[in-house]
Amino acid sequence: MIFFVLKRILGVLFLLLGIAALVTPLTPGAFLIFVGLELLGLGFLIPSGLRKFWVRIKSRITRL
Repeated sequence: MIFFVLKRILGVLFLLLGIAALVTPLTPGAFLIFVGLELLGLGFLIPSGLRKFWVRIKSRITRL
């Protein structure tokens, strides 16, 4: 439960920092918008196929 809340807080924080980076000059941090959206669970950066592949690889590693 704590991990879920922490993930949401970090997602909102990164989203706000990314928006602030868009409107302030000389800050190349606008990519933080996408990191924040990913943490909030909107899945723009990692497509579902790549997620399924990662779960399959992770299960093979843990079996070893």
